[in-house]
Amino acid sequence: MPNRINPTTKARRRYLVEAVICVLALAAITMILSLIGHNLSKRWIVTIVVSGLIPVVFFFAAFVRYTLRTDELNRKMLLDSYAIAGGVTALIAIMYGSLESMSMLPRPHAIWTFGTFVFCFAIARHFLRRRYK
Repeated sequence: MPNRINPTTKARRRYLVEAVICVLALAAITMILSLIGHNLSKRWIVTIVVSGLIPVVFFFAAFVRYTLRTDELNRKMLLDSYAIAGGVTALIAIMYGSLESMSMLPRPHAIWTFGTFVFCFAIARHFLRRRYK
């Protein structure tokens, strides 16, 4: 009988390979910009920054493919994690924005929203995995 690999395991392996390639490409672009960015014109800086979106788009596509290729339980946990992370991120953004508008908190960069979402997603995913074990 042939050795069959679980479809979720196969999807996870492929996703990890694609994700690592995307992260390395983004890190390379970021390093190039930090090393030579101060010597470039604004047009080249914008070009390099926009080119950094290419690996991010491929990363997003890899994550969507992983979600679609995994089994039903894992897909449910992923989608529940997205929903929880989105809701918690929205609550934090509203609370922080209210305090920021009263000059009680500093104005952070927008990238922190993504970081907050990823952090909330990881926590939600952890607890949902424990719930379904």
